[in-house]
Amino acid sequence: MAQQKPVVRVMKPEDMPAVVEIDSMAQESPRFEYLQTKLVTGISMVAEMDTRIVGFVMGAMNRGEYGIPEKIATIDTVGVHPEFQQAGVGRVLIEEFVNHTRKAGARRIRTLVDWSRQWDVMGYFRSSGFTPAGSSIVLERMI
Repeated sequence: MAQQKPVVRVMKPEDMPAVVEIDSMAQESPRFEYLQTKLVTGISMVAEMDTRIVGFVMGAMNRGEYGIPEKIATIDTVGVHPEFQQAGVGRVLIEEFVNHTRKAGARRIRTLVDWSRQWDVMGYFRSSGFTPAGSSIVLERMI
């Protein structure tokens, strides 16, 4: 039997318990407040299969940061329930996020990945069409 394709829609406040549960499976501790803030301030979507939330993506639209007068979307957090990983849920979430932000005027989407430990996440983004940004480099200073 063919795998059903998830339905992606805009996240609602009542989706938060399922989103926190999925996120908690990959994090050391629940991040309810963090995810709640992202829901209120950004672009958040969920993937459903048979009315069950099986994944989510959260990001934002930046309209000219760091002196760059360009609309750039960012992906901040992605989560897929372990039972549905490798089933195309993450790819469908990214494509819907791309479509949504393209309609809003973005021509680029950026995200950050921890080079030292998130090799699986880098592979996921690479398979979704992401490449290292050639024109930018992130600088930081420990304080």
